[in-house]
Amino acid sequence: MKKAFTILLAASVAGPAPLFAQSSGQMISLEEAITVTLTENPALKAAAYEERAAQQERRAAIGLRMPQINLTGAYAYMQKDIGLDFNDMKGPVKDFTGKVLGSGIITDPALLQGIQGLVNPMMNADWFLTLQDQSLGFVGGEVTLPIWMGGKINAANRAAKINEKTAVEQGNQTRNALISELVERYFGLALATQVVAVRQQVVDGVRKHLEDAAALEAQGMISRSEKLYVEFKMSEAERDLQNAQSQVETIAAALNSTIGQTDNYQPVTAMFILERIEPLDHFRTLAAERNPLLDQVDQTTRRTKGYARSVRRSCRRWWPWAACRFTTIRYPRCCRAGLSASA
Repeated sequence: MKKAFTILLAASVAGPAPLFAQSSGQMISLEEAITVTLTENPALKAAAYEERAAQQERRAAIGLRMPQINLTGAYAYMQKDIGLDFNDMKGPVKDFTGKVLGSGIITDPALLQGIQGLVNPMMNADWFLTLQDQSLGFVGGEVTLPIWMGGKINAANRAAKINEKTAVEQGNQTRNALISELVERYFGLALATQVVAVRQQVVDGVRKHLEDAAALEAQGMISRSEKLYVEFKMSEAERDLQNAQSQVETIAAALNSTIGQTDNYQPVTAMFILERIEPLDHFRTLAAERNPLLDQVDQTTRRTKGYARSVRRSCRRWWPWAACRFTTIRYPRCCRAGLSASA
């Protein structure tokens, strides 16, 4: 009886199995999965933002060579004008002038009348000298143009360029890793689905064999122990089927995580076998030319060397730098401009 069961089990496994188990999932090809992953995966979106940030930093580093324009302004309104009040001195000055003119020192009537014509308007005027109006405001501007910074601007631009290339290579590395992960999980789900189909065929075959064993036991053709052995195989086949179904659910969840969606996808692209594999040297050459990790190592080395040069220059306190600065400040009644150089 055990021999017959073994033959039946082998026939069930070797028999034709459907490519994929019947399910209500959304059919998706490998090309479609790659397209969705490249557009919806959060890791790729984060890598794209990192590239944009590096590009903006690169543009900001270019701006270090450009003139810097600063504008400042302020306005204040005080209770009254600020100044010096000389009106209390009108009386003494008027008395002194009258004494001088009445002393007879000046005898010419025409000259005396002319002096009186000049003194009288002065006595009638307001002797308050305004130093600052109660309404105060000013606008200032400053333009700074770097002339020589001891190579700091060049170092900053080189570092920003290297950071931009590093961000691009990191994005490529993330993209390559996700594609590899997607292919592994995509075909892993396809293979796991086929395993479920085979396990289901085994369960159906063992169930039919169990029914036959029960009928044979009822006719007295086999013993009770032989039927119990078939029941044991039935339990084992059902357990294997449940494990296969759990594995499908796990791989499907992993595939959804890679794609960046929550739909129930069903692979439709058939698995393939490579008929020819290139020699090892071919892959070594490709890795040396295109591997993003090696490019990141090269960019990191270049950035470290540039940082070391910058640190050495910063330690030299005598290292010269110069900038041209043009400043203008405009008050309500005056305008001042200046040109200065810093070193």
